[in-house]
Amino acid sequence: MTEKRKRFHPGENAPASGVYTVYHLAHAAPHHVTVLYGDAFPQCLSCGNGVRFELIHAGLYVRAHPLFESEKLI
Repeated sequence: MTEKRKRFHPGENAPASGVYTVYHLAHAAPHHVTVLYGDAFPQCLSCGNGVRFELIHAGLYVRAHPLFESEKLI
């Protein structure tokens, strides 16, 4: 059984940082982009609100990880 993943619409906020597959209406092949947690998914310049985003690999942004926090000022 294959798992059906949620596809996100332009204007929705990314639920996780990671690599997303982008699906366009017909003018472009699917491709990958990196999106950070909380970023709003953008419209496509060609297909507008017809574009969809699907999370394929979540990953924590390096500055959000406790072992790589920004240096503290002394």
